[in-house]
Amino acid sequence: MDASFRLPEGEYYVKELATAEGYRLDDTEYKFQVAYGNEKAEITLPGNGEPVINERKDGMLVVHKRGAAFANVETVSAFGKWAVNMPVFTEMGIAGAEIEVYATEETRIGDKVYQAGELIDTLISGEDTEENPSASISLPFGTYLLKEVKAPEGYILEEKEIEVVLQPEEPGQEVVLEEYSFINRKATVTPELHKKFFGLTDEEAASLYAQVVFGVYAAEDIRGNTDSAVLRENMLVYLIQPGEDGENHSEDYLPAGKYYIKELATAEGYAVDEKRYYFTVEPDSRGLLAVTEKPEVAGSDETETGGTGSEGLEEGGTAQGKVILNYPEGNRIPFSFRKVDAHGRGLPGAVFRLYLCMEEHEHIQIAGEGSCFKEIEGLSPVTGGEDGMVYFGELPQGSYQLEEVQAPEGYECPKGQWYIRIDPEAESPITIQAREKDGEVPPAFMTVEQNGQSGWEYRLLNYKKQELPMAGGTGTIPYVGGGGVLLSMAGLLWKKRRKEDEPE
Repeated sequence: MDASFRLPEGEYYVKELATAEGYRLDDTEYKFQVAYGNEKAEITLPGNGEPVINERKDGMLVVHKRGAAFANVETVSAFGKWAVNMPVFTEMGIAGAEIEVYATEETRIGDKVYQAGELIDTLISGEDTEENPSASISLPFGTYLLKEVKAPEGYILEEKEIEVVLQPEEPGQEVVLEEYSFINRKATVTPELHKKFFGLTDEEAASLYAQVVFGVYAAEDIRGNTDSAVLRENMLVYLIQPGEDGENHSEDYLPAGKYYIKELATAEGYAVDEKRYYFTVEPDSRGLLAVTEKPEVAGSDETETGGTGSEGLEEGGTAQGKVILNYPEGNRIPFSFRKVDAHGRGLPGAVFRLYLCMEEHEHIQIAGEGSCFKEIEGLSPVTGGEDGMVYFGELPQGSYQLEEVQAPEGYECPKGQWYIRIDPEAESPITIQAREKDGEVPPAFMTVEQNGQSGWEYRLLNYKKQELPMAGGTGTIPYVGGGGVLLSMAGLLWKKRRKEDEPE
């Protein structure tokens, strides 16, 4: 800007009195001196030759991100039996949310012009502390749109968009501060488990589930956002009671960490399950959480089966929640066997179903339509592991029927079934009989002494396709008869070992 003046000798200063709309006046006094000499003098202001810059009249937009954070532990008594140490969540500033700022009209910021709907900037929230303050941005007066595009870990995204207006409250106001808070709800989690009672359907067991109580414990020290927010290892955190369908429907707030579940009470006449079942809450966990018997697997992408064949699948092979099975009180007998080929090598992938009849009568039927045998929910079906082993755990006294429903690849699925009688107090606690179907008798169970180990191992032979003997054909009768003798021997050895283990 050029200006010419006639001024007498003396000291003067220049000050800005008006500027363009939307910009702040520069209130600096730029001093200069006119000396007597009646000569034309050229003076440059400011003296350093730099231009005078008007600051834009901006509003300051501050975005606070708040949500429920683990801040304390409260101990309460449950059912008059258990002290439960519940994590307490308090609304606090939370970091990590990403919030995008959009123009709603043509907006000039510096040399760049943003059109309506164009992204101006992305803010990342802090914790509202001196060390980690809230996110803020300086913007020209106007209207803007805020969208949360990423919630902090463990919180639910706020899908509602917020329109904010930056404008002076009175004429001449140059500094405008607008503060907006996004509140994030914390995600709830549900450990996925399914309670079963041995030999009963969910409908038959519906009245028993009300007597079941599970405890959720910290499997490690879990720390929160304050010094008092600590769940110590093995501390009881909360209780679970299954619904009438035996499933866990609780939706709980849990801080990130490792946990385990332990059964605390069950229905009268049934034994409490003493196992621990593990799960992990990750910072971004929400909804159903996988539960496993292996603490090192909890929270990983690995499966729990590991070739043991101990995990059941629902129809169609869909994985289900962890089944926690209650058995009747009393002794039980372990039952497992190895699926083998003609050379005694383990065959993986065979699928077996196990049925139970709880009535005390003579059993001459095989399992099927109209039979007294019912499949044992929560235990059956079972798939053989990579070593061919098929595990059915420990079985209480009763009459069972075993059926192979899927043979290993390249092998025939035999017709017929196996009748199994379990009696822990009998001289031979396990007896197995092969039973025919459509005139065909399945291969008999064999018992083979384990190399380098004490005891016996049950084995069940699979024939390759086109090699399965027909009823009365070569090999059928010797397997049936020989198998029965060997199983009786296994029972005697089991009985003898049990007596040796009894205290004198």
